This record gives sequence, C-alpha cells and structure tokens, in this order.
Amino acid sequence: MTREQLYELVWSEPMLKIAARYDISSSYMARVCTLLNVPRPKRGYWAKLAVGKAPPQSHHFLKLDLAMNQYGQKVVDIIQS
Repeated sequence: MTREQLYELVWSEPMLKIAARYDISSSYMARVCTLLNVPRPKRGYWAKLAVGKAPPQSHHFLKLDLAMNQYGQKVVDIIQS
C-alpha cells in the first residue's frame, strides 16, 4: 500500500473499521500514519461529519521519495506537490 493509498483510506472511514478489516489495532494504524507523515482525521471528525459539520480534509500531504544513497543507506526526499 502506498502512502497516497493510506491517506485515501484513513479519510474514507474511521480507523477502527479499517484496522478491523486488516486485523490490526487502530493505535497501530495511527502510529503507521505518524511514521509515514500521513495526516489523519482529528478526534470527533466522523461524528461531526455525520451531522454535516466536519472540518475540511487535511491537504497538507508531502510526497516522499525513498531512495538509496551512495553508501546504501535509505534516504527520503520530500517532493512538494
């Protein structure tokens, strides 16, 4: 799964449902999002969305390019979109 796919997934339904589908905990999902710098809905987003008062989706999403440097170490390049 790419970061972009994860981003679309966490903004499509609550993390509890996603985590249950993949048989993992929602806290693990949150940690993965944090490690990959994927913004996720704030607490209460889904309840507010249900009554039509949800804030807009976060678009502060940096694309990262994972590459290997000359020493064989993984490096991450940030690509502005």
